[in-house]
Amino acid sequence: MAVSSIGGKRVRRTSEEARRQILDAAESRLSRLGPEGIRLQDIGRDVGLSHSAILHHFESREGLVRALTERATEQLRLDLLVALDTQAGIVPEPVVVMEKVFEVLAERGYARLAAWLTLAQGEETQGVSPGMINDIIAVIHHIRARRHADEGIEAPGEDDTANIVFLVAMVAFGEGIMGQALRQGPHLPNTPDDRAKFRQWFGALVHQHMADYHRKALEKKAEAGSPEPM
Repeated sequence: MAVSSIGGKRVRRTSEEARRQILDAAESRLSRLGPEGIRLQDIGRDVGLSHSAILHHFESREGLVRALTERATEQLRLDLLVALDTQAGIVPEPVVVMEKVFEVLAERGYARLAAWLTLAQGEETQGVSPGMINDIIAVIHHIRARRHADEGIEAPGEDDTANIVFLVAMVAFGEGIMGQALRQGPHLPNTPDDRAKFRQWFGALVHQHMADYHRKALEKKAEAGSPEPM
């Protein structure tokens, strides 16, 4: 049980509640200020807890950052699996999937946080879960393969799906870390609407790639079923 003071009143919270509120406050500061905005004393003031109370839950600033990143990557994984839970045989809409990836990595600041973790703490504490990436690849590939199987056409290789997921992740990280700086060179606008238009444009490219693969598989099936000329 954690005890804090808010507005002169003592507030009792369970350990789970205190931990969640600390992480929520840290996430808010991350999205507004970047990784440098995650300061224990400031977060303590936000939630009405002492510096020592935060250390009790996370041991250090680095522990808080790791916990924050782990929570974000797990939520992203779950959200993506829900977004990909479409009707059997339907290829997921790329824009829907990428919106969620970009929301977490680019718009909410986790790309910068993951980069900071990797550079400052080493790859073993980086903010990207290999399990999350593998789950996303497996689910998307299952949907693509099932659609092709239902139509009796050759399925794409899993390496093709892995390349798609890798490309989307790389672009989302690039947007989150360097998007604003890169847009300054050619004087491209950097409003939320403009970033959304870029995501839609990029989503159309990914969708076209999958559609082209599907079309070629249909053509190959048609050619195989055509009678040979006399």
